[in-house]
Amino acid sequence: MQFARPMHNLPKQYAITQTLGTDPSEFVEECGKGRQMYVQFVKFKSGLTDDEVLRTMEKRAPQFRAIPGLVQKYYVRETGEYAGIYFWESAEALEEFRHSDLARSIPAAYEVTGAPRIEILEVLFPLRGAS
Repeated sequence: MQFARPMHNLPKQYAITQTLGTDPSEFVEECGKGRQMYVQFVKFKSGLTDDEVLRTMEKRAPQFRAIPGLVQKYYVRETGEYAGIYFWESAEALEEFRHSDLARSIPAAYEVTGAPRIEILEVLFPLRGAS
């Protein structure tokens, strides 16, 4: 994985490590049509090293690409913590994922320490791309 600058020099809120999924403009178009969409934020601390976390993210990315209804996922980090920011095309797709074996495997795969922070947000409308 290549970065424009070393990750440690980026402001922590901009440390995006990888994305996957379809073109985000499709998400914006659907929101603009009045379709209800959701953002899920999952943040955790890991017992793994930075390199181990990145390898785990890359290894598991194909499984996430195959999830129906997952429009996009951003893998992000800030000092000592990692997060996944998921964009879902529907509440049903989000709920199906939350009850999946893949979702249940996240704590073990990343050796999550402590309770993860999980937020689910309803998208009201996009700033760009919608008419």
